[in-house]
Order: sequence, then structure tokens, then C-alpha cells
Amino acid sequence: MAEEAELKSISGGGKKKLFIVVGAVALLLVVGLVVFFMMGSGGGEDSESLLEAQQKLMEANKIYYVTIPSPIVLKVQSKPKPHIMQLKLVLMVRGDENRQLAEHHLPAILGAITDELFELDFAMLQTEQGKIDIKERAQRSVQARMKQLENKPVVEKILYDGFIVQ
Repeated sequence: MAEEAELKSISGGGKKKLFIVVGAVALLLVVGLVVFFMMGSGGGEDSESLLEAQQKLMEANKIYYVTIPSPIVLKVQSKPKPHIMQLKLVLMVRGDENRQLAEHHLPAILGAITDELFELDFAMLQTEQGKIDIKERAQRSVQARMKQLENKPVVEKILYDGFIVQ
């Protein structure tokens, strides 16, 4: 009977030991996870700087549309009689810095467009390809003028907001 009581106390103590060992392992696991995440958050500075760099890149690539406030009106020569062309244009730029530069140099941009489109042929205005060519010529002219002024093209595209020929 004494042997049975001794076995019960040993087996009961074994359960306590097992409980203590499992608790210690769980505690070590929790401490290990906390240390792992603390070490991982030390790399958070790198991830924060990476996030800031991505935000700056997204801001630099953000598209802005600069509307030319007044329409450009040009006289177009044709054989029976001259025609009048009215263009409403929008400048597509990337980044806030380019938007500010485009707004600042708007008179120079208008001058570049009117210089390029001064001697248009009426036959060119009657075709869809001719309208595309006019836009591309104006775009190249504006980009060349901006490269002279700011050493970069600034304007990515020129878009029509209105195109009227009378």
C-alpha cells in the first residue's frame, strides 16, 4: 500500500513537472517571438525609408494637366479664302515640379506653339492624320523650348481640348 501511495505521488509530481516544462517552453517561445519581432522592427527604418522613396517616386510620376487658359487662334491660308483655326490645348506633365514649371513658362510655351503652327496648310487640317501631325509638331516645339529654358522637356504630351476650323 505504501508503494502505491509512493507511485501516486511520483506520477502526480510528473504531471506537475510536465506542466512546468510545457509552460517554460511556451514562455521561451513567446520571448523568442517578441525578440524576433523587435529585431524585425529594427529593420522597419529601412522599410520606412523604402516607403518614403516609393511615395516620392509616385509623386514624381503623378500626372497633372495644365490647361492653357485662352484658346490659340491662328489664320490658316487656303486658296479660295483664309480660314481661322481655334485650338484649346491641355499640357500633360508628370510631377508637381514640372506642373509649376509649365505654369511659370506658359507664355514661352504659347510662343513655341504659335511659332510652329504659324504656317499651316488648310489641307492638312482636313485629315485626322494631319491633326495628329499638328499636335506632334507642337509637342516637339514645346519640348525643345523647355529644354532651352529648364534643361528638360517638362511637357510630356499636348492634348486637344477643342479644335475648330472655320
